[in-house]
Amino acid sequence: MKKQIPEFTDDDEAERFVDTADLAQYDLSGFKPTRFEFQVKAAQLNMRLPQTLLDAVKKVAKAKGIPYTRFVRETLEHVITDQNDKSVFASRIYAVGNIQVTAQNDEIIVSGRSISLPSKQRMILELFISQKGVILTKEILLHHIYGVEDQPEPKLIDVLMYNLRKTLSQAGADPMIRIVWGRGYMLQSPEQVEEKRIASTSTSSRRKKLQAAS
Repeated sequence: MKKQIPEFTDDDEAERFVDTADLAQYDLSGFKPTRFEFQVKAAQLNMRLPQTLLDAVKKVAKAKGIPYTRFVRETLEHVITDQNDKSVFASRIYAVGNIQVTAQNDEIIVSGRSISLPSKQRMILELFISQKGVILTKEILLHHIYGVEDQPEPKLIDVLMYNLRKTLSQAGADPMIRIVWGRGYMLQSPEQVEEKRIASTSTSSRRKKLQAAS
């Protein structure tokens, strides 16, 4: 039987849990995919509310351990997603490295050229791009594709990931999706990969200097 996700008092506590826990051991059936929260917040919305409603919003947000503005965004997203309003997603474009995923015409572009992906591989790619730098377990990927019911064996994710990475490589995509052994998969942008390489080189250089000094 899978463990229940614990209650968190704030975002920092939740992030520490995600960084250290094996999410494959936890029940994620109540989770919903989040899209808007990972996009740049360029637009603004001003509205007038009854004070009692605003107080209620802040109270619920505080209980969840998140800013009330984020709670409002999440609530709006869930309503839009539940109603399947495709027009809201029509102009959405996710991009990282030389890959773009657009919602307007279900197009995937690599280095300026359109490529075709099966629907499940496309869903996985869009999730990775919207959550770059985040480790996604097989459990999370299965839930994203199939929902709660009739989930296949987790090994199917390995097959889907192999085919996805192979197709992207053949199309000339930057090699951004990597295996995190024992945990899942993660997409890192070229900038994140370069930052990690520089940090690793710097650490190695300092270690050599310390060894030489001793």
